[in-house]
Amino acid sequence: MGESADELKEQVDAARSRLAQDLNSLEYQVKSQVRNTFDWRLQFRQHTWQVMAGAFGVGLLFGLITGHPKHETNY
Repeated sequence: MGESADELKEQVDAARSRLAQDLNSLEYQVKSQVRNTFDWRLQFRQHTWQVMAGAFGVGLLFGLITGHPKHETNY
């Protein structure tokens, strides 16, 4: 086992450093992806017609639910 304690410590420190860099990179990627997923402006730019269709559908449904009932006219 020709490795000294100092060499093993350097290897462990190097591995820790690489792991820390990898974790920071992964954290940045995940945060960026989550931010983009919930950014409504980006979603609107990427899916304009789907957002417009959804808004129309919600408006139509809201109008049907809250619309005035038809009244009978007695003449």
